[in-house]
Amino acid sequence: MPVTLFIEILDGDLKGTRAPLREGLTFGRVGCDVNLQDPKVSSKHARVEVRDDGLFWLIDLGSSNGIRSEKLKLTEMPLRAGMAFRLGSTNMEVRDPAEMALDFDPQPERIPSWFDRVRELSEKGIKQAIMVSREVLPFPQVVKLEFSRGPQTGTHYYLGYGPRDLGPTSLDLPLFEPGLPSKCLQLRPENDAAILKVHADSLGKVLLNGRFVETSPLKAGDMIDIGNTRIQVDFEG
Repeated sequence: MPVTLFIEILDGDLKGTRAPLREGLTFGRVGCDVNLQDPKVSSKHARVEVRDDGLFWLIDLGSSNGIRSEKLKLTEMPLRAGMAFRLGSTNMEVRDPAEMALDFDPQPERIPSWFDRVRELSEKGIKQAIMVSREVLPFPQVVKLEFSRGPQTGTHYYLGYGPRDLGPTSLDLPLFEPGLPSKCLQLRPENDAAILKVHADSLGKVLLNGRFVETSPLKAGDMIDIGNTRIQVDFEG
């Protein structure tokens, strides 16, 4: 498997160090591939594995402090470009050399606006059927979706009723993320909860708190990862 990603250490004694991702790469204080002089890091803290789906995962090796990402303590997490995490007190980020090269482009490619996206869909004649027979129900609390990474960073969706569909061709909740299936997930009210249901053609592409899911109730603080897009879940009211 060609190495296309690496982990960059953002602070501490090894700040600026870049470790190419590979099967078996280890992090810790002693006897590891990357030895961190961090008292909150265990001797053998974490290891990189390649799963059957071909993705790199960071696996906790029974450390005291685990893997921290977005205030969550994880035992494992997928490693994709742009994902940040912390071992002990040391912050790290998964980087893509190709994306870093783009940072120095004096004339970066213009990112299309939402108006451009909607116009493109209209020009192609893509129409989303509105199913009148589908029952619409209120969520127990207003669902707040905050985009914290990806092309829509800073965007907020507030959902008072459902079901609601999220995806690149959705005119309901558009997701501007290249290379994803047209439908990614649906949020719907059920049993006094907000339920996330991943569409069949997006199974294995949607992560909830670092794990692939098919259906799951949502709670405040949950993190949804779709491609390079990260969405934080919260509730109001």
